[in-house]
Amino acid sequence: MEKILKSAGTFAPFYLLAFIFTLHVASPAYINSTFLAGKIGEGSVGLLYAGASLITLIAFFFIGSLLKKRGDYDLTLTLLALDFVATIGLVALKNPFAIVAAFAINFIAISIIAFDFDLILESFSKNNKTGTTRGNYLTVVNVAWIISPFLAGFALKNSDYWRIYLISLVFLLAAFVIFKKFFKNFADPEYKNLPFWSTLRTIMRRKNIRLIFCAGFILQFFFAGMVIYTPLYLHDYIGFDWQTIGIMFSIMLLPFVLLEGPLGRIADKWLGEKEFLAAGFVISAISTAMISFVNAPLFLLWTALLFTTRVGASMIEVMTETYFFKKINAGDADIVAFYRAVRPAAYVIAPALVSLFLIYLPMQYLFLGIGIITLSGLAFTIPLKDTK
Repeated sequence: MEKILKSAGTFAPFYLLAFIFTLHVASPAYINSTFLAGKIGEGSVGLLYAGASLITLIAFFFIGSLLKKRGDYDLTLTLLALDFVATIGLVALKNPFAIVAAFAINFIAISIIAFDFDLILESFSKNNKTGTTRGNYLTVVNVAWIISPFLAGFALKNSDYWRIYLISLVFLLAAFVIFKKFFKNFADPEYKNLPFWSTLRTIMRRKNIRLIFCAGFILQFFFAGMVIYTPLYLHDYIGFDWQTIGIMFSIMLLPFVLLEGPLGRIADKWLGEKEFLAAGFVISAISTAMISFVNAPLFLLWTALLFTTRVGASMIEVMTETYFFKKINAGDADIVAFYRAVRPAAYVIAPALVSLFLIYLPMQYLFLGIGIITLSGLAFTIPLKDTK
């Protein structure tokens, strides 16, 4: 495996795999909710996401024992095959209950595959290069996220959502082939199969790991709130059409591609992660809170504001990733599983809190609330012991 990576460029096969697999994930990401709403109703879409997230959360707590029994390569191949069947279901099935099952399997499989990729990348990473490696990885992934809306827009005609899922299926097949060809000789590290409570106690005892977990949760809460409610607010309250919103979102995502690689390298060589992490929380918090006070449908103003929210978010993302993976190794599968469980946990908690919030206050002020919660990330950043 190491010879393959060196001959093709240090991480070239893995980055190619990550790029293709992310195209599979991201191509339908912007139409999933609309597609599902047409099958099960708008009110049930959030419940489906929450249910799939809960199952994912539970699955993460058993991942260590699965890895010890099957190994990363076999487990990932199995999940890719399961994802392939589920995606075929999204292309071809008509029954709403069958579609719900296919979507849930697709959602859960994708989450665990991404976790398996983490372990593979970590096994080849060196601590003094973690920022560079993770920054490059996130850049590759985010390029795919920026490309995907254009692919979806090109393919979607007359609400034929199956076209987009078919494109997603093609990317998944390509990812399966790449993984099988380049990673069949992957040597698993010695995974630590710690029980749930032992793993939790380990995390709680390690102060810096505990703090970066909390910082990561705040970021994922930000993502959950913004991804679910920003499109609705821009369309139904501000009055932008969907084509304009698509352009705004493509520009909005650019900081993840432009900043994460360079910031990861700077964190490795000069500053460490703490300074950028704190700055990211401040930038995202202020720009998100400002959304509550902008009512005019001005394209440039809204694009600049959304872009700024993601400047901060990109700083938080690359620094939380870099810091966390400098503190653990590839054998810490259960700790990595807990870390990746932060995202589905946020996607369960955020909609519940937002629903409660909207009972008492108009949606306009939701973004002020998200901004305040985002700013609370400083409480977990300031006590961190920096790696530099």
